[in-house]
Amino acid sequence: MNKEIRENIQLREDLFDIYESLELIQERGTLPEFLENSLAIEYTKSIQGLYLGCLINITSGGPTIDIDTRRNLIVGSWGETRVEYPLPDGIASNIDELISETVEVIEQK
Repeated sequence: MNKEIRENIQLREDLFDIYESLELIQERGTLPEFLENSLAIEYTKSIQGLYLGCLINITSGGPTIDIDTRRNLIVGSWGETRVEYPLPDGIASNIDELISETVEVIEQK
C-alpha cells in the first residue's frame, strides 16, 4: 500500500474518532474544556461586527484537523489528501455560542 493511501485511510479514521468524541463531549457538557485544549481558535466577524463563526485547530502537522463552524464541518488534510465530514447535530451552534460569548467579554475589556 503506498504512502498516500495509508495517509488517506489514517486521516479518515482520525476524523471519525474526532466526530465520535464531539458527540460524547456534547452529551457530557464538556465542550468548554475541549475548546480550551484546542491548539488555536480563529473567529470571523462581519464588517458590521457580527460574529460569523470560527475555525478551531485540533491537530497540526500530520494530519491537520480543524472544526469549521461557518461551514459546519470537520476538515482534515494530510499531504495532498483533504477530507470533510459534517459536524454532529447542534455542535457548531454550541461552539459558536461559547466562542461569541468569549469574544464579547474580551472585546469589552
